[in-house]
Parts: sequence; structure tokens; C-alpha cells
Amino acid sequence: MRNDNRPKMLGAKIQELRITKGLTQGELGQGLVTPSMISQIESGRANPSYKLLCQLAERLEVPLAHLTAEYHETMSIGVQLKTLQACKEKKEFSDALMICENLLQNELPNNVLKEVLFVKAECLVWTRKPDEAIECFRDLLKRLNEWGDQENSTLASIYNLLGCAYFNKLDLLTAHSYFVQADSHIQKIDNLDIAQGYIQYNLGRVHEWMDDTEAARVHYEQALAVFNEVSNSHRELANLYYAIGINRTKDNDLASADKYLNDAIALYKASNMIDMIQKVKETQAFHCVSKHDPGEAKLIMLNCCNYFKEAGDYQYVAYTYAKLAMLALSEGNLDEAQDFLGTMERENDRNQVLPVTNHFWAYIYRVYAQYHFHKLNYGEAVKYANRSAEIFDIIGLKREAAKSLQITVDSETEEGNLPAALATSKKAIEILSKEGGK
Repeated sequence: MRNDNRPKMLGAKIQELRITKGLTQGELGQGLVTPSMISQIESGRANPSYKLLCQLAERLEVPLAHLTAEYHETMSIGVQLKTLQACKEKKEFSDALMICENLLQNELPNNVLKEVLFVKAECLVWTRKPDEAIECFRDLLKRLNEWGDQENSTLASIYNLLGCAYFNKLDLLTAHSYFVQADSHIQKIDNLDIAQGYIQYNLGRVHEWMDDTEAARVHYEQALAVFNEVSNSHRELANLYYAIGINRTKDNDLASADKYLNDAIALYKASNMIDMIQKVKETQAFHCVSKHDPGEAKLIMLNCCNYFKEAGDYQYVAYTYAKLAMLALSEGNLDEAQDFLGTMERENDRNQVLPVTNHFWAYIYRVYAQYHFHKLNYGEAVKYANRSAEIFDIIGLKREAAKSLQITVDSETEEGNLPAALATSKKAIEILSKEGGK
């Protein structure tokens, strides 16, 4: 049953926000509607259209969902769906999830329920709630099967996002299997679809993480062909150029890597994505600039580090200082490496950064292992190398785990403990065999 107080609830919210912003009714409605209409809306005597609601939210500088936060349950389903799509497009995922929950309290037609469940699951993926997203997608797949709805484009999108959810869990093999399923469905569509680009990009990413750089390159090139054909998004191309640039560094094709990374920076600038610009610059300095000018590379990375601090991305601060320490170690400068690691530790203590099981900390522990190995502290080197290998193994990066274990083998060999070195070598081989013996 419709709530008769609905227009008054919305009108009061608009009035409150207008007064807070210091706007008159004429200023709020300028170029949109008359001051009289704003007055009628605020008093509850008129109900704004969806288009006007969006315009008022923009002028009041609040998300649309914030404007209607106490109003969703009384809005028509049609308006809620439009608001939901607007929130998703603006990446206001928390607001979108709130609208989904309100909508799911209603008896919805199958086509509407399909849309709401899909958006809910997608938002859960992007808000890093992979387990909830997986559960929601499985529910949706079960319903689609019951309804006899097996449209290839829908299934491709669901499997692609399921792959992203498992990728967020660092379950790379499962992620890969879903991306492959997504690809098999999208290939059945006659027309070129941008979803093909996303799927190929995701296949490239998962192969990159599994250290299969050649397969990653093939998928990235296929994604690039699709994006060049059907996409006008700077961000999509920038993400792809960034991924290709990293891929090229692993093949030691630094000239090509440098070109793609520069292209990524240019496109991120066009989208005003400052955080990504800094991450690309840091990557470029570490992999490319350091090869001909290590000093300049360190200055660039330190400048990026200052940005990460200001942005509150303290995990990336730690990761960057570890990479700076690795650069110093590659030059044989143990004192400088120690300084960088010491600065990282002080920053971690100041910002209460705790170790977690991810690739950042696996890499950081490997740097500590390398540092102690160069200092001839073989016991410490073994401890950190084993910790690094354990994390890499847990998150599915088998080759990286084997690389860290090699430091353990070298340390145990230097200590003259050949039985232990042999046992560690066998362990590394067993880890690699889990990846198919590569």
C-alpha cells in the first residue's frame, strides 16, 4: 500500500539539504524548475520526476541514494530500479546494495528479480565480499535454470563475475575455470560485445598471476583488439595497457613495457585517476627506469610513496619501500636497503599496519630474506623465505613460492646443511607440480 507521507518525507529531506548548502529555493531550482515548484516539492504537495530527482541530487552534491535513503521502501519499483542502476554506474555500491535489499522484500517478476540479484552480486564483488557474491550468483543461476533462461550473454556475465569473486579470494584455478566458461558462452554471440574484452582481460590477469606470461600476453592482445573496436572508455584501455606493460617486463621487453606504461599514464590522466597514475609510475620506475638510472628510479618511487601516505594506502607504502630495498640490494648497497626496510617498519608501526596473507606481504618477506642472505644471516633468511613461500603457496602463486624457497635452499647450502637444502628443493618441486609440473 502506498505511503501517503511519501512526498513529505522526500520534500523534508530536500529542504534540509538545501538549507545546509545555503541555497534559496530559486538557486536550487535554477534552470530546472521554478521556485514555486521547489516549494511544492519541499512541502510534499508535488512529487519530482526521476530525472528531476537526479538533477536535484547533483545540485545538492549528494548521491541520489542518500537523497532518497529513508524513502526507498515507499518508492515505486520502477523508480527504485532506475535509482539502482544510477548508483551502480556511479560506483555507489553500498547505496546500490541497500536498494537491492529493499527491492527483494517485494514479490518481483522474474525479469526484475533477475536484474536485482545480478546487480546485488556484482556490487558484492566490487565491495570485496566474494563469499556473499558467490552465494548470490549461485542462487541466480539456480533460478535461471528453473526459469529456462539460458541466454548466453547473461551466463557469460555471471561466470565472468564469478571468476572475479574467486580471483578476489585468490583462488586462481577456480577463477580461471569460470573465466573459461564465460568465454565459451560469449563466443556463441554473433555480434562483437565489449564483454568479450573484459573476459579476455580477466583471463590475461589470472594467467599473469599464475606466471604464464605467454598465455597472458595472448589474452591481453585479444582484449585490446575488442576494446579498440567497441570501447571509448579511457579507464578500460588504461587498465589493459597497465597489465600489458607489466606482462612485458616479465619478458624483459622493457622498451615495449615502457611504451604501454606511458600510454596507461596518459589515459589515467585523461580520467583524472591520480592513484592509478602513481601506481603505474612506481611500477615503471622499478622495472624500467632502474635499468638505466637507479637513482632516478628511487626518487620517482619515493615521490609515489609520499602520495600513497597522503592517500592513506599504507599497505602500498610498505610494498614500495620493500621494492626500494630490493633495488638497493641489486646494487649491493646493504646499508641503503637496511634504511628502506627500517623506514617501512616505522611507517607500519605509526599507521598500525599488520601483516596479512596477500602477495604484498609475501614479497616483503622475500625482500627480508634476500637482505639477511646478503648479510650472511642465514637462519633469518630461511625464516623469512619460508614465510614468503608459505603465503605465495596459499594464494596459488606456485612459481613465486618456489622462487622464495630457492633462497632457503641457498641459505641452507651456505650453512653446509645439504640434507635440509635437498629436502627444501624437493618441496619446491612438489609445489611446482601442483601447477601442472611447469
